[in-house]
Amino acid sequence: MMNINNVDTSRWESCSLRSIVSKMQEAKHTNKWLFIWDKIGTVATYFRYQARLCDYGREIHLAKRGAKSHEQALEVFRDAIISAQRSGGQLLIDLEDECPDFTEQSRYGVLNGQRVFQNGTLPGSLST
Repeated sequence: MMNINNVDTSRWESCSLRSIVSKMQEAKHTNKWLFIWDKIGTVATYFRYQARLCDYGREIHLAKRGAKSHEQALEVFRDAIISAQRSGGQLLIDLEDECPDFTEQSRYGVLNGQRVFQNGTLPGSLST
């Protein structure tokens, strides 16, 4: 896992909660991934009602505690991606305080991070 403290966030764009949907649409139309760093904790609540939310950070914590396997945690994430692809809806992945390396997690055989994400990471630059 990567540590968020090692990521240079100085060039990340900031925006209000109200403008996040338009930023997501802009990213979708330009075929880009969007990373939202929610510093105050309101984005996940907002997207529970506006889009599909995958609480993957919670799944990672459960796997770290041994309450479920890493494979089971990744399966929740994979299911969310497939469901969003089928419905054509927006998917928000809540990582909480985690910064997973999806290429490294491909070793579990559930999700191929290299195929799903560019270089196995979540590129982007948006914080609230």
